[in-house]
Parts: sequence; structure tokens; C-alpha cells
Amino acid sequence: MPAQNRLYIISAVLCLLFCSCNNDKLNDILLLDAEQKLMSNPDSTLYILSQMPESDKLKGKEQARYCLLYTAAKFRLYESQSDSMISIAVGYYEKHGTNAQKTEAFYYMGCVVEELNDAPRAQEFYRKALEEGANLIDYSLLGRTASRIAMLYTYQNLYKTALPYYEKALGYYRLCDDKPRQAVVLRNLGRTYVLMHEYDKAVEYYESALPIAENSKSDILSELGDLFITKEEYDKAFEYLHRALEVKSTTMVPYHTYLSYGKLFYFTDRIDSAYHYLEKSLDSNNDETRLDAYEYLSKIKKDERKWEEFALIRELYENLSEQIHERMQTETIAQMEHLYNYQSIEKALSKAEIENIRKKNIIVVCLAVIILLSLLLFMGFNYIKKNRAEKYLQKLRYEKWKEEQLRYSQAQINKNKQYIRELEERLADKQMSVDELERLSIEKERVDIENRKIEYENKERELLTEQLRKSEIFRKFHTDGGIKATESDWKQLISLIDRTFPRFSKQLNSLLPKISDVELKVCCLVKIEVPATDIATIINRSRQSVTMIRKRLYNKIYGENGSTKDFDDFIIDL
Repeated sequence: MPAQNRLYIISAVLCLLFCSCNNDKLNDILLLDAEQKLMSNPDSTLYILSQMPESDKLKGKEQARYCLLYTAAKFRLYESQSDSMISIAVGYYEKHGTNAQKTEAFYYMGCVVEELNDAPRAQEFYRKALEEGANLIDYSLLGRTASRIAMLYTYQNLYKTALPYYEKALGYYRLCDDKPRQAVVLRNLGRTYVLMHEYDKAVEYYESALPIAENSKSDILSELGDLFITKEEYDKAFEYLHRALEVKSTTMVPYHTYLSYGKLFYFTDRIDSAYHYLEKSLDSNNDETRLDAYEYLSKIKKDERKWEEFALIRELYENLSEQIHERMQTETIAQMEHLYNYQSIEKALSKAEIENIRKKNIIVVCLAVIILLSLLLFMGFNYIKKNRAEKYLQKLRYEKWKEEQLRYSQAQINKNKQYIRELEERLADKQMSVDELERLSIEKERVDIENRKIEYENKERELLTEQLRKSEIFRKFHTDGGIKATESDWKQLISLIDRTFPRFSKQLNSLLPKISDVELKVCCLVKIEVPATDIATIINRSRQSVTMIRKRLYNKIYGENGSTKDFDDFIIDL
């Protein structure tokens, strides 16, 4: 085991020893340590995650982070895996994660399903990652995401669709100054334009990649050589292929460059050199490279009229071509089957989603109905409560009014007279003390004065009533002139009624605190005994409307239904 890995293991064990008393704290430390080592040492990340106590019992954000780091480490180590782990992270972060967490989860979900040959789903998750990360500064992750989705479109021969994503990836890599990845994207743009037969554009991108390329420099030079062969610019082709052989790593045999050299020598009629390099390229493990080599070797043998050798090479060419064709056909069928299965799954998911949406809509409607009914019940309860309180207050006002009315009525006079007789009988008792006799005498005098006061006020009211009936304003409202009554006339009428019946307005406002202007006018007209038909004309209302006003006012005062006559009698007695 490398010394560096041993250090990581020792550090992880120390974390276990020092934090064993607190699993939550330990998990946080281990997850942080695993995350820090992910990009440089993914194998250490996997080891640290394996040391987490009871990792299978993790919940919530810890479980999501564990699954994401585990998936990312396996991916960076090129180890195959299912999408079960990353699905847990995606499910959690979609509901509770930040934009950065969602972006990372969607990216690795795309990577995993891409490895499972599920291109459509991979593209979907990569697009989600780009959308969530639009305002983030993790340009490296965004660049990798855009680059992978571009490659997927390229594999599907959707070159024009791929180009904007390559450009987006290039922009992100420039923002984080990642020159090696910029070179790779520029090379891929060059390859894409070659496939689109836009060779000048391809050359432009390849040459832009060369100054910043590192490991890919030889591939770029070799592909430029191929490109200039296609353009029949053989001098430039020789230049780039020669440079490709010069920079090629000693650990990798440049079979493709040998093939390109062989083709170039063939086109420039240097047959011996062509044969030499084509023969060397036959050692390649790449079927396409060997197929091209067989093709040009067969051409050489045909040109030399060496028919036996030509037939042998051609047979090898045909067999290899058939193998490649069968393999590609199998891969295409598998891809189509996978795509069909994916579309079937998508269709089923769409149906399920529609059904879920329908069920959710039903639940929402039911909740809305429940909330509405609850609101109506609450409002109804408040209305009943308020109505009861209002009726209770109205009852108190009515009782107070009755008490005050009684105080100034004939019934009170009779009651007082009866009380006076009782006092006189008690005063005739010889056995009472002088103080008691004096007290009763004073009480008798008080009641007698109260009676005289009531009688005086009643007589005064009769006199004032007579004066009211003879007044000009009274006559005005009892004739057609009432129709043309001004606000000044109304004020004069109310003032005259209050002078004649001092407690009229006060008691009316006490019984009906919210009386409207029209209702007050109706009460005043009833008080001066204007017929209902004339009242309707004066206030510019229908006879039915006046009837409803009088009944409604009676109900407000007594808390019960009554006739218009009941209301009129009440107003007259007020």
C-alpha cells in the first residue's frame, strides 16, 4: 500500500478513536475528510466512507452526502455502479438542497446513467445540472457537465446541437483557467467540424488547442495531419504528422499516426514508405485503424497487380469489415432497444405522473373545499356570536328605554299615587317615632313632586305637540311640498321634534346606534304621522321599501318580527 494511503488510513483511525463517543460528530468529520480527498485521491474517499460507523443507518443530509461522495469516488475510479446510491442523494437534494448540491447530484446522476448507456436520461440530468448551476462559480463542474452533454449529442450525430454545449464548456473552463480541459474541448470542436465537413473551422479549433494542449498534443497534431490529407494539402499534412511522431509518448505506440503516414505516402506515390507505415499500423488493437490499413494495403497490391496478395489482404479486409459491421449493428440494436425501453418507461412514468397530478389536484381541491368550509364555519360562528352579542346589547338598550319611558308615563303617575297612599297610611300610625314620621313625610313629598313634574311635562308636551301640528314645517311635510324638502327643512323638522319630544333623538340613537339617514327620516315622518304612501314619495322610495324599513327597524329594536303598525305605535309613544 502506498505510504500516502497509509497516512490517510492512520488519520481515519485516529478520527475514529477520538470521536467514537459521538457518532454524529464523527460522521461530519469523516464526510468532510472524504469530500476533501475526492478530487485528488478518490480511493481514499472510498476507504474513509467504509470506516463510517453504521453507514447503512444514516438519514437525511448525512445519507445524501454519503451517497453522493460514494458515487463520485466510484465514478472517478472508473468503477461500474448502479444508480441506486446517487438516486438517494438526488431525491434528498431536490427537496432540501442548495443549488450547488443539486448541481453536483444531477451531474453525477448523469454520469452514472450515461455509463449505463441511458443517454436520454443522462442528457436530462446534465441539463438540470446546468440549470441549477447557472448562477454558481463552480466553473469546473459546469464545464464538465456541458462537455459531457455535448459529447452525448455528438455520439448521436447531432452535431449542431452539440456545438453550443462545447462552446459553453469552453467558456466555463476559461473562467477557471483550466487550460488542459480547454484544449480537449477545442479538439472536440475540431472533430465535430470535421464530421460536419467544415474543414477550415476544424483547422481553426485544432490550432487554437495546440499551444495549451498537454497530453493531447500528439492526437491533435495527428488529426490535423489527417485533416490536411483530406484537404489534399500534403505538405502541411507531412509537417503535422512529423510533429505528432516527435511528441508522442514512448509508452504509447502511435498506430493511428502510422496509418496517417501510410495514407499520406500512398497519395504522394511513395509506395515503399506507405507500405512500411501501413504494415506497422496493423499491430493496433483498434479495428478501425487496422481496417483502414488493410484497405490501403489492398490498393497498393492492386496497383502493383499482385493479385494473390491483393485477394488475401482483401479477404482480411472483408472479414474485419463484417465483424465491425456486426458489432456496430449489435450496438445500434442495443441502443435502440434501450432507447425504446427508456421511452416505454418514460411513457409509463408520464402516465403515472399524470395520475399523480390528478390525485394531487383532487387532494388540493378537497383541501381547498375543507379550508373554505372551515372558513365559512368560522365566519358563521363569528357572525352568530356577533349577532348574539348585538341582540344582547339591543336587549339592554331596550330595557333601559322601557325603564325611561315608564318614568314619564301615566303608569308611573298611578304607581306613584299608590305609593303616596301607602305612605299616608303609614303616617297615620301613632306608634311610629318622630324620625320615622319625618322620613316618610319627606318621601311622600318627593313622590308627590315627581308626579306633578310628570304631569307638567305631559301637559307641556301636549302644548308643544299642538304647536308642532300648527307649524309651517309640519304643514310642509303633510302636503305635496314635502317632496321638495331641502336639507335645511329636514334639520328644522328634526330640531322641532327634539324640542317637542326631548328624548326622541336620544332614545332613538340609543336603541339604533347605526341608524342611517333614510331610516332617521322615516322615523321622523312617522313621528309627525305622515301616511306611509306620502313617506315613500318624500324619501323617493317605493311603498314596499318603506314597509321593509319600518319592519326592519322594529326587528332591530325588539329583536323580533313585528308589523308596520307595531313600529308606528312605538315611534308615536317614543
